[in-house]
Amino acid sequence: MKDTLIARKALTQGDVTPYFQPLVAIRTGRHAGFEALARGMAPGDPPGTGSISPLRLFGAAKTPAERLALDRLCRERAFAAFSDHHVAHPALLLFVNIDASLLDKDSVGSGHIEQCAKRWGIPPHNVVIEIIESAVPDDAALSRFCERHRQAGFLLALDDVGAGYSNLARIAALRPDVIKLDRDLVAGCDATFHRREVMRSLVALARRIGAVTVAEGVEREEEAATMIDLGVDMLQGYLMGHPQPVPAPREPIAALRRSMLLYAGMTLQRLRAEEQEHQRLLQLVRPLRLALEGQSPRRFGRILREALPHMPDMECLYVLDAFGSQTTDSVCRPCEGIPQRVVLYRPATRGTDHSLKEWFQPLRGGVDASVSQPYISAATGSLCITVGVRFNCAGGRSHILCVDATARHTGDGAAT
Repeated sequence: MKDTLIARKALTQGDVTPYFQPLVAIRTGRHAGFEALARGMAPGDPPGTGSISPLRLFGAAKTPAERLALDRLCRERAFAAFSDHHVAHPALLLFVNIDASLLDKDSVGSGHIEQCAKRWGIPPHNVVIEIIESAVPDDAALSRFCERHRQAGFLLALDDVGAGYSNLARIAALRPDVIKLDRDLVAGCDATFHRREVMRSLVALARRIGAVTVAEGVEREEEAATMIDLGVDMLQGYLMGHPQPVPAPREPIAALRRSMLLYAGMTLQRLRAEEQEHQRLLQLVRPLRLALEGQSPRRFGRILREALPHMPDMECLYVLDAFGSQTTDSVCRPCEGIPQRVVLYRPATRGTDHSLKEWFQPLRGGVDASVSQPYISAATGSLCITVGVRFNCAGGRSHILCVDATARHTGDGAAT
């Protein structure tokens, strides 16, 4: 109750101060901008500081009118505090949040953000307006708000992308300049294959539509190194800097330099591990290739069935013709694990076309062996690697032996 009263007092008396958390550009290793975060000032706080968190502060606002007034007050204080730093560092961006739940037909055309920017001498192209898309109650009002501010020269960021309520259709509708990837996706992504691949897809999507990506909540160098590997543009989080009352650019960023060195080491380690694993798999497959060499295609299935029990790391065996069409049924181990996955994942059958798969293209071009990147097997639902090696049958025609092997994991969480 006491905390609530203190937060309520800060709200009603306007005792609000901005804090600034840095965003660091990976490519340059320098600060690209700062996100303004509001805090309430409690009795005894030193001037210019605040100990009341944004959650408590905004939680004290009981009505939409109070939330709107607080939302605007926080932005006003942020613009005012940032103005001197803009003069000294004119390339820095100011990221400001809006309470998207308050967007309606009356608030969209208020011009408050434009007035703040003009009053404090900060050009619109230096201001990034952050919108949490899950909080928007009125899509039409949001679209009008974004279009108005885009026309005025402001940059737009979609915040918390990848969080529980993310709507990818809204990315297409709003055409954001910046996509901020939610901290829940970032946390532990260095050790989680599925999370990392979701991040990779979002980064690729952002790149295709011309949006800059920001990874939020980066707290560990391993996470930062993974973001570098995925192609993220900017990092934000405690590793890059805690929120401070004054935006203070520092360069170079020591934590980023360490993360880059870690990324370089991880990449080299992964490449070496991949090469070793590829050579190991090719050696394991070699006896089976030799057993198929010169045989009649009618005997391929029997040879595969006899070989699989002696190849413990292999999940599926099958043969293609030179054009990528499967000429045998898949010989697979019994599906283990959750029974219902059997419905989702089924081995490919005779006649399946594999010609468009990425790992088949080198074989189409004439090389003798190809190894895929790790992927989720359509046959078993597990993480696997496909090895393809060329051999000739009794009639001299070229065939491809395909082996789906269980993907191993290296120490950094990457699969090989």
